[in-house]
Amino acid sequence: MGDHSRTIRKLAEITDPGLFERLATSALRLGEPSLYSNLTHPGMNSEGKTIKSPVDGLSFVLNSDPLHMVIVHHSTVEKDDLRNKWLLDPRNVKPRTKSSSTAPGDVIKAIELFEKFKQDNPGAKATLALTTNREPDHSLHTEVIAFGGKKSISIDIWSASRLADTLDNTPKGQWLRKEYLGIKQQLLSEELLHEISRKSLNKLNHATSSDDVLIDREIDSALDYNLFPLVFLVGESGMGKTTTARKYLKRHIERSGFALVFNAGQLAEKCSIEKAIYDELSNHFSNLEKGSEGSVLDLCSPEKPLLILIEDINRVNQTQMIIDNLISWIPGSKEKERVRCNWQVLCPIWPEYLEYLPSQKRDKSLYITLSIQRYSQEEASSAIIRQGEYFNREVTQLEANRIAEELGNDPLLIDLFDFERAETPPDVIDNFIKKELALLSLENGKVTKSDYLSFLSQLAEKMLSQRNLEPSWVEVKQWIVNEPTRQRLSEMMRQGTVLSLADSGNQEIVKFRHERVRSAILSIAIRDMLISGQTDSEVFSDPFFAEEIGKAIADIQVKNEILTHVKLNNPLSLFYALQKTVVKKDVPNAGIVSAIKDFLKSEIGQSISNFSLRDHALRILENIESPCVTEIVGLFKERSFSYYFALFANGSLPAGIQICRMLEPGVNAPWRDLKIDFIKKKFKGNLINSLNNYLFQNKLNRHQRMGALRLAGHLTDERLSSAILHSWENDEGRLDVLDDYLFAAAQCCGNRPDEILGPICAEWATISDEPAQKGDYSPRQRISADGLDWAFSRSISEPALLYFIERAKSEDLHWPITSMVSHIDHPKAILHLVKKFADYEKDKEEGSFWPFISFIHDHWRRRQEQGRPMSEVAREELLKIWSDLRNEYHLRTQALYMWSATKKESDLFYLRNPDFKVGIENEIIRLRAFYQDPLVIQELLSKLKGGQGDNWWRLAKYIPSSEYVDLLENYLKGIKGGSDQRSNMDHAVTDLMMYLDPVAIGNLLLKYWEKIKDSSLYIQTALYFSNPSLLKLVEASVQESDNPNKLFEHIVFQWGIGVEGTHGVKNEQQLLVLVPYLSLLGDSQFSMLWDLCNKNGWLEFRREYLDGMVKSDKERKIYYLDNEDIRSALDRELKFGPHYSVDFFIENYLKANASLQALLSVAREWLDEKKSIEALNLIAQIIAVVGKRKDIEILKFDNYGQLEGSAQIVEDTKFALYRRTLE
Repeated sequence: MGDHSRTIRKLAEITDPGLFERLATSALRLGEPSLYSNLTHPGMNSEGKTIKSPVDGLSFVLNSDPLHMVIVHHSTVEKDDLRNKWLLDPRNVKPRTKSSSTAPGDVIKAIELFEKFKQDNPGAKATLALTTNREPDHSLHTEVIAFGGKKSISIDIWSASRLADTLDNTPKGQWLRKEYLGIKQQLLSEELLHEISRKSLNKLNHATSSDDVLIDREIDSALDYNLFPLVFLVGESGMGKTTTARKYLKRHIERSGFALVFNAGQLAEKCSIEKAIYDELSNHFSNLEKGSEGSVLDLCSPEKPLLILIEDINRVNQTQMIIDNLISWIPGSKEKERVRCNWQVLCPIWPEYLEYLPSQKRDKSLYITLSIQRYSQEEASSAIIRQGEYFNREVTQLEANRIAEELGNDPLLIDLFDFERAETPPDVIDNFIKKELALLSLENGKVTKSDYLSFLSQLAEKMLSQRNLEPSWVEVKQWIVNEPTRQRLSEMMRQGTVLSLADSGNQEIVKFRHERVRSAILSIAIRDMLISGQTDSEVFSDPFFAEEIGKAIADIQVKNEILTHVKLNNPLSLFYALQKTVVKKDVPNAGIVSAIKDFLKSEIGQSISNFSLRDHALRILENIESPCVTEIVGLFKERSFSYYFALFANGSLPAGIQICRMLEPGVNAPWRDLKIDFIKKKFKGNLINSLNNYLFQNKLNRHQRMGALRLAGHLTDERLSSAILHSWENDEGRLDVLDDYLFAAAQCCGNRPDEILGPICAEWATISDEPAQKGDYSPRQRISADGLDWAFSRSISEPALLYFIERAKSEDLHWPITSMVSHIDHPKAILHLVKKFADYEKDKEEGSFWPFISFIHDHWRRRQEQGRPMSEVAREELLKIWSDLRNEYHLRTQALYMWSATKKESDLFYLRNPDFKVGIENEIIRLRAFYQDPLVIQELLSKLKGGQGDNWWRLAKYIPSSEYVDLLENYLKGIKGGSDQRSNMDHAVTDLMMYLDPVAIGNLLLKYWEKIKDSSLYIQTALYFSNPSLLKLVEASVQESDNPNKLFEHIVFQWGIGVEGTHGVKNEQQLLVLVPYLSLLGDSQFSMLWDLCNKNGWLEFRREYLDGMVKSDKERKIYYLDNEDIRSALDRELKFGPHYSVDFFIENYLKANASLQALLSVAREWLDEKKSIEALNLIAQIIAVVGKRKDIEILKFDNYGQLEGSAQIVEDTKFALYRRTLE
């Protein structure tokens, strides 16, 4: 415990009153928490300095009766001065001068304060604590205690020795002693463990990422909800395993948890977890007492475990032994039951080490493996944007998407991307490769970085020539016979950062880190081939390698004859070369630009045979920002979105207007929105000024004005508001584009919505509100019903929204505006709907139903499923309404239903609050059931027992319980039987049965079968459980039925097939009971069963029992069961041409699990029969999308090869096919 006298000496040396008061107050709280835990400190300011106050500390004992006042005074005076400091009474001291006064002692002051308090609180008690860094003599001690007794106040003296006892002999005391007196700690306290946790975690601060740029990943939530004592984070090097673990530990520490980082080298010898903990603690505090490791685990619990991260296990030689050691730490690892631990180990490992993990039984899992792959596209883009924010660089979503894609969504490469150095993604990849090879060179000591790069280039060149980008190691050794080269490749694969060896079945596959790193290496190989003059290789004519060839050309100065060769053999490469030079901020190579223009001006360049090539080229050009792009794009005859975006991104306002004319604002086109946002930020005020001037023109035609207004709405800049108003006032055809005026004005009105939107709405209100025929929208309603609601759901200015809601109070535009703002995530819009729904519910006729209410609730549920839940600010407003008992019933219930359309785990806290449910008790019970709240089951049972209708029975399935079985039996007892029981109650009861114990329900059905044997609902329910006894009874009921088909009506819905969130069919074995009755199913039910089998891969069942029962030619078209089906499908596609739907056709074909080989085989015969250019074009499109390279031969039959244009179609298809795949 250390030298007790040293602590006393250190206390005596304190001369700073503020320091002593802080230490003494902490010691009091620690030593006697029942008295001093809630002490305040009025005698000290925020800077830690003592200030004048009648007391140094004050509190009241919690829940004391009578009141118990606690007063504290601290002292650092010398021992001889203590008597006066505590007991001096000014009334007994003669003043030296008339003006002088003597301060009373601490005891006197405390007694005066307490007596004054007792005047209003008779019977109160008091304790006075006197702390001192000295040791008072026994006479003073006795005198002080006695004096207090006379005044009915208990005095508690904390001398230096008593303070030292607390500071020396408790873990937290030693922490205080270290903090205030500088004496090292020996006992482990929570505070010290927190300090060690932070220091241990800081060992990982070599990571390049700042914590400020780390994003949330899906793996984070997987860790949060994982209870296994041992977690293996599995991923390739650089995927973020350690970063994810570090972030998890850091968050745990910030939440007052404890964590340690073990270097794998610490575990090189077998040891217990306690020994490993002690070793890590000792690394930070060498004088900790033995046994501290036990204290660590005592401070933790399964709910708040000690987190342990194992670092660098992949780079030690004893990986297998360390993993075995970690497994042995788990209590119960050799027993039948696994015990929950006070600790959790996170161990990042590479995939190749998974084979070291022992197998485990499903019911007794000791560890879990969580896979960490590359970022998702969304995660990668978020990481790029966060990086930009960190470097004070505004990054648009489009830029982030581009950068992330070029870096392969690779966490490490994104982490290396540096906005300050203005690196391009290709630079990042190239530098990464060089850095990793340099590290390998340092480790090897004999092979240089450039040598390693040369070996990689040799491998890549073989991959190119063999058209095999993922060869087996056996194949590589056949290609490369030089043993030293093989050895160097093996070394790179062992390093695993650039090149690796992955298991795939019975062979090992040589793989690059990912396709972007592979592309960079292939470009290096192609560059080397260009330098060495190997341009005659077939690689240079293969469009699959166009990007790699383009990068190679951009990296070196190539001769004109090479550009000419590329122009003739692989012209797409030139567009990639242009892109690479512009991305690198280089001036576009004049030779490259010239070669591109020559190609586009040539007859072959504009021919049908290069249609797909030109489409690819335009997609590249729309991502290039350079003056040369406008001239190049002008040579294209296609007018696709890529064409216009390439021009718009390079300053063409008419192109931007045309894009917006082609797409209504309500169309969900994220790519359009991202590109416009990027262009807006690029051109800033210049674009606004140009559009402003454009809208002030009076001679615009309808299409020009439409596109300009839509573009203005997308730009959302109030500087356009006056131009929009001018256009409105001078546009004679404004009613034809009134919805576009509304969109533009709403987005750009700024703080002038009355002035800008007012005239437009006034004219809107004059349009006829009479529909042409019943069920149609009226012309007035159609203005807002054709997409404005969806456009505004993505974005609307707040002033415009508030104006619309106020304007909706007028009857003329009430419903058009209400529907228009119905999808907007803003408190005002949502409350407007809630009030509308409440008014309807209040005034509706009995039994009436407004489907629009359910539609809106479903809209918000779908939004949450899509990852776009209702905002918290909107839900908070709804919560205020439904929880306020002063609000009217219908308003509260509609707010409650809208609030619950978006669900959160914390919602139950509010739904369970007894103060909130008054007046809406039934609605709350229903919602708690939907939330599957187990605490509501008794209230639900009470409703069921009370016989309050089928709606309560429909809720019971959300909280299955054996307690329902008796209630179900009571119901079955009461039914009369003898007829098809299909009441609402029967629907609810049989639906509930599907969720309960099969044995209990089976026995119930058997017991009351005579009553229910004619009911289709109960027969279908009995079949679901596959009980042999029930199956026999069902068979008898079907045989005795006059109308057996009726017994199977809607059985797929009863079984939950095709209905999300229901019990459903879990395996194909359940379907076997239906086999005798398949012929009784209706067409739609048969189709749903067929789709179910395809979706779940139950093809054996489908082929054996369903395929042979397709009944008519009309139905066969959707099943693709044989060659005739495929022929019919192709005939239908040919009839419908042009073939915009070919992707849809292929999607449906694949959903049916039909054979692609069969499709292509029939296509050859079918095409030979049709002998038409239209048929050739259809099959060509199919091959381009799903074919392999060999399938191009299908298009080369001599007997239709003479069709006009056929050769060009074949060449164009070949390009699209070869660009897509190497197979």
